[in-house]
Amino acid sequence: MRRMTFDGIVMAAVVAELRELTQGARVDSVYQPGKLDVLIVARRPGRSVGIIASAEASCARVHATTAERENPPAPPAFCMLLRKHLVGARIARLDQKGLDRVLEIGFVGPYDDPPRTLVIEIMGRHSNIILVDDRSGLVLDSIKHIGPAQSRVRTVRPGTKYVPPPSQERLNPLQTSASEFSEALERFARDHPELSSEEFLTHAFMGLGRDSARVIVSQADLATRGMPGDEAAGTGAAQRISGLAPDGVARLWEEFSRAMASVREGRFSPCAGVDRKTGAVAWISVIGAPAQAPAEAAGPEERVDFPTVGALLDYAFTPRERTLTLSAASQDVLRAVSTAIDRLRRKLAAQEEEIREAERADEFRRAGELITANAQIIESGQPRAEVVDYFDPQLRRVEVELDPRLSPHENAQEYFKKYARAKRRLAVAKEQADLTRAELEYLEQVAVTIEQAESLEAIEQIRRELADQGYLSHPKRERPGARRHEAPSAAGPLRFDVEGNEVLVGRNNTENDLLTLKMARPNDIWLHARGVPGAHVVLRVRPEEPQRVSDSVLLRAAEIAAYYSKARSATKAAVDYTLRKHVRKPKGARPGMVIYDHEKTIVAAPRPPRGSA
Repeated sequence: MRRMTFDGIVMAAVVAELRELTQGARVDSVYQPGKLDVLIVARRPGRSVGIIASAEASCARVHATTAERENPPAPPAFCMLLRKHLVGARIARLDQKGLDRVLEIGFVGPYDDPPRTLVIEIMGRHSNIILVDDRSGLVLDSIKHIGPAQSRVRTVRPGTKYVPPPSQERLNPLQTSASEFSEALERFARDHPELSSEEFLTHAFMGLGRDSARVIVSQADLATRGMPGDEAAGTGAAQRISGLAPDGVARLWEEFSRAMASVREGRFSPCAGVDRKTGAVAWISVIGAPAQAPAEAAGPEERVDFPTVGALLDYAFTPRERTLTLSAASQDVLRAVSTAIDRLRRKLAAQEEEIREAERADEFRRAGELITANAQIIESGQPRAEVVDYFDPQLRRVEVELDPRLSPHENAQEYFKKYARAKRRLAVAKEQADLTRAELEYLEQVAVTIEQAESLEAIEQIRRELADQGYLSHPKRERPGARRHEAPSAAGPLRFDVEGNEVLVGRNNTENDLLTLKMARPNDIWLHARGVPGAHVVLRVRPEEPQRVSDSVLLRAAEIAAYYSKARSATKAAVDYTLRKHVRKPKGARPGMVIYDHEKTIVAAPRPPRGSA
């Protein structure tokens, strides 16, 4: 499947739309919902408009947006700088040079503030968002800092002179004449005869991406009418520029010039191709859809039209953007948790080794008693003595190490002291190892909830929990231990309906405690995947019918419990279930940590729930 492209033609459509929407608008607020994303909210009388810009390689773009986004608890430094310079300023201009994928948004005011320009460069992994001082031409800051080590072409850092990206050595399609088009086609056919017509358009002209080129070529119908004397040559052969007949060249120029005329005149038709099976966006276009042969009229992709360019790009890119933002937030927290887990595993290994050493205490006691029993035959000053082992049924003789400076009685007392110290050390080591295992179990549970988190809000809840437990630092605007009035989660535990029965699932340890200890009733059924980290799951039992939970409902609840656990990818998983009244939280236990009894076990295949209650 093709990857959709944000090319210079799409950028031209975006610029035309933003000029209409933001004329005279003032910046109301600035947010940075993702590490490489900026959202500017501008307002003019009667309406406000959001402008999203992203420098993320796989979804770099800029456009008007109405999609809702979650913002981090504390704004990053670049966001704070943009707020300082742009909030209250008026949008004075939006410029695109030719069909380059670079947008300049000029801001003036408020008051006597110097004009600023926000430069949004959409160039794949080289994309960037840069704030420039118009008077000095210096970079105030950028969302990516590019030093000499990253690029030998140009640097982008605060205090350096802003230098535009190197210009493309390609024709401007908006200013190309028929003769220039033919000359370029002849040159590419001579130098690169293997290129297809689509590849010729993307290589020869600036701003033309794969999706736009595909539209132009398909509308030219080269597959059946482009090759001389061979209508059945096939799409691949017919579209190679080296084999285009004069009629094919004319048709390609006709569709090319038609598309460029629509761009010059601002006539755009935003649409997308959506895979009928997966719902994934296969291509986007603002100059119409690719033509389909009659046999492909009901092909794998369905054309979807949009009222605005912003709506098209929201539809195409926002799901991917949310996935990337969630993944980045998850990885930041998961990295800290994984580091703590590795440290605890090393600590536990050392503690278990200490336990094994301390378990030699009985050897010290035995040596002391043998010395006592054989004291009459042991002479002072000996480094070792051979004594009868009265613990051995065969009464064999064994060698015991002695301190020659001590008497036999003193040597026995020294062994008894070693025995006592080892016993004390063993008790402490076992207690410490139990605490380490409990902490490790807690963090492994947290790691699973991070991996299965489905929103930034869920990640933020986990981050707060870890900060409260001392694994992460609190944001500067929060004081540790400060009273917070928000609920553990805006939505609370997940709720699902299973044959008329409500099933609740905790999304993190804070919600697990809330669900199990406060929301669940004593006779509700509590479920948890056996022996692996997972969510607390509660199957509501009607008070008036406590015994009427069918086996199918219980099995479905167990499947949900298995799905929201570390066993999600397994074929089968064991799930324990018991009444909520048999679940309790040990004193001092960490969030989400409970013990239970009276349990039974059911084997279930991990399956996601079908819908919310």
